Amino acid sequence: VARCRTTCSVFPAGSTGGWLRAMIVQAACSCLVSTVQGCGLRGGRSGGVAVVATSSVRWSLSKCSPRRNSIAGFSARRSDERYGFDATNGAATGPDDYLIDSDDEAKRDERIGTVWATLDTLDGRLEHRLAWQDTRYRLESDDGTTSRARTRALKYRATFGLDGPVAEADQTLALAQDWITDEATGVADNRRETRSTALEYRGAYANGLDIQLGLRHDDSSEFESKTTWNAGLSWRIEGTPLRLHASAGTGISNPQYFEILGGYGYIGNPDLKPEE
Repeated sequence: VARCRTTCSVFPAGSTGGWLRAMIVQAACSCLVSTVQGCGLRGGRSGGVAVVATSSVRWSLSKCSPRRNSIAGFSARRSDERYGFDATNGAATGPDDYLIDSDDEAKRDERIGTVWATLDTLDGRLEHRLAWQDTRYRLESDDGTTSRARTRALKYRATFGLDGPVAEADQTLALAQDWITDEATGVADNRRETRSTALEYRGAYANGLDIQLGLRHDDSSEFESKTTWNAGLSWRIEGTPLRLHASAGTGISNPQYFEILGGYGYIGNPDLKPEE
């Protein structure tokens, strides 16, 4: 495994019209190169090489008041993997002849880019965060098969401090809105759009009790819209290092494309419904 990392920070500052322009530019780049090797059931060797590169930059423009500032930045990540694997014998009569030594290889390329910004208002009591993320995935196999997928997400979150600035508040109320689009190779209708809205309350009380309550509604272009919830309680027993937890909730899991359409050894079922 080989690792490399480069980090730089630039802090030019100047005051203009009451604003402190801190171009707190923090740039970080890192890469990881690794090799993995494994053994098959009959001693056949399989392995691969992965190269992962990550970079990020953060920029800040803040007022002299520490409770009002805005921060923006972006990050980029790319993972390039090459790996080999053994083949299987569909006519096998037992475990000894199921695995076949081969030179099969596959290539996997994943790219993720994110742009985000935050803004504090009302003397820090209301915090806004907006982010855009684009994820692209590509898989190539020895048999000439190429699969592609792409996910684009726009996410907004507003957090309000009920008893003070968000950074110091014991009780907060948050509203989140997500717009997510998924696409995959195959027939033209391999596209999903999901619009989600969530509301969450968090409270930490002096008697050692913590409460978290959440409500979420997902509106999908392919499946029935659903509303889910979750609740959590935590109580710190005074004078002891112990804390008691309890939680409950509901959720949904939508079928993946290959489960509906088939492929990779699967037979698809177009009538699948989300699991609850």
